[in-house]
Amino acid sequence: MSTISNIRILEAESNKRGDLFGRLMSDLFLALGYDQVRLNIHKTEREVDIEAVHRTESRHVIAECKATKAKTGGDAINKFIGTLDAEKRKDPTIQTIGYFISLAGFKETAIEQEKDAGGNRVILLDGTRVIGELIKGHIIVSLEKAMERAGRCAAEQPVDLVPEAACELIAQDMGWIWVVYFTQNKQRTHFALIHADGEAIAPALATNIIQSDKSVGGIFHSLTYLPPPAAPSISENQIRQAKTKYLDYLAGECGEITLEGLPADQEVGSRRLNLENIFVPLYLEPSSEYGLDPSLSLEEDKPKAEQKERQPVGTVLSEYSRLAILAAPGGGKTTLLKRLAIAYAFPDRRRLIDDNLPDRSWLPLFIRCRQLGDLVKSPISEILRAIPQRAEMNDLAEAFVQIVNRALRSGDALILVDGLDEISDEGARVSFINQLRTFLATYPTASIVVTSREAGFRIVGGALSAHCEHYKVADFNEADITRLTLA
Repeated sequence: MSTISNIRILEAESNKRGDLFGRLMSDLFLALGYDQVRLNIHKTEREVDIEAVHRTESRHVIAECKATKAKTGGDAINKFIGTLDAEKRKDPTIQTIGYFISLAGFKETAIEQEKDAGGNRVILLDGTRVIGELIKGHIIVSLEKAMERAGRCAAEQPVDLVPEAACELIAQDMGWIWVVYFTQNKQRTHFALIHADGEAIAPALATNIIQSDKSVGGIFHSLTYLPPPAAPSISENQIRQAKTKYLDYLAGECGEITLEGLPADQEVGSRRLNLENIFVPLYLEPSSEYGLDPSLSLEEDKPKAEQKERQPVGTVLSEYSRLAILAAPGGGKTTLLKRLAIAYAFPDRRRLIDDNLPDRSWLPLFIRCRQLGDLVKSPISEILRAIPQRAEMNDLAEAFVQIVNRALRSGDALILVDGLDEISDEGARVSFINQLRTFLATYPTASIVVTSREAGFRIVGGALSAHCEHYKVADFNEADITRLTLA
């Protein structure tokens, strides 16, 4: 029977290691039912690693996270208990729960200490329990599924390989990744890397992981990597064809606009214009309305969003690659997403508008919420796999899926979600957001821009606070109006 030996963080630099660990631990609290996860919150004379609010119950959580090699002792737990008690006294009407997470586990004396104290002061989680919660919350696939996928990689080799019983879960910029080791003649010789979504890592991406592992003293570089089995039915030529056809589809869907509904004569009203001929760059203003409940945040400083002014979309997107953008009806939300889709599908067209979009090799993946239909409660990966049907490219569907998977794991995917408020049923909208959050936790390097009317965003705004920066489309000033009327 396979077992989990440990969790390792593949980051050598101390601060980056802590940031990566904290970001990935936020996935844990998503799995436990919490929203509005915030990291490294500075309190008076102390700092809290994680703070979050339960999505259905009136309680919030604070957590201490340790990724050290040594087990945690009772003194560290007692210090955290002091911080926890101080938080509880601030607002007795709200239940405050404390978690102490130590990947290396806890000393026996610390465990006995908590038992003697009644066992209800704080919840202790070691690496094994963390993994269990991540699996239960569908953030990562089960160990059994990872082993099965790794076995397929090993089956491609000309030698007999035996999987080791103990596996690792590693955390890297790409997200959570299972490591399955194999032996030959009872000596460890090979390994496979299985992403949190259950698919094997391509060799080009594995190279980066192997380097990260080497920087922290790992042994991947001394072993042979087992790449995913080749897909003989899908050639690179088919992949190129699929990408060309998909980009043609985007050009038709997003590259042109009409003036239907605007005061114009019949000839002008029916004319299709290139997006760049009429698009006016938009500006954004930060919105903290949908962030953490103010009653639970006792920070003395104003939120960083309130300290910033109106900025061009390109400037904001350069700083934050995950955005929720709100606007009134007719405020330009859909047109903005069309601009982003065309700008990254066709880099030559990106330069036709001076909106300073970041220079990224993003693959835009456009999702119109009003067209989801029965897919609205499905995993986001299924929604993306349904794009070929809408693009009339079913014959290239498998090749398109490979394109999407490559982009997601390499950090080159830009998910564009248009009109969240157009999911009219509130329950379905919440389900869609839950699927979206799990997807973003699985692919921490994927970028996303979500648009919505403000009214339709209220019920789910807090749920996205840990994943997206919230902005509103700023009103046009005189210069914007002049540019629009002269376009």
